Amino acid sequence: MSWILGAYTIPEPSQMTVSPVEVIRSRRLASGKLVKDVIAVKRRFRLFYEDLTTEEKETFEAIRDNQQFVNFYFVENGEETEVTVWLEPFSYECACQDPEYWINFDISLEEQ
Repeated sequence: MSWILGAYTIPEPSQMTVSPVEVIRSRRLASGKLVKDVIAVKRRFRLFYEDLTTEEKETFEAIRDNQQFVNFYFVENGEETEVTVWLEPFSYECACQDPEYWINFDISLEEQ
């Protein structure tokens, strides 16, 4: 099964973690008591790649530079799953060799 982000097929990550993200509205009452309302619980997907080629890095940059929500298709429990996500800024390191490649690529996607 393919991993797809937007219109691009992406490599399967070395590691993927999924974390809950609470959408919360907070306010203080006249008494000073803090009140929080959980509006929704969404997910943050963290994709980690040990190394990527320049072409693969540029694919992620093109998606990020588009600054739009995209569909993310991935494998979960042996089945293909789809969610709409926002690609957050990401970090990586250059292994400046010939040919150039990129290591410790860390990408976060937040569910819409």
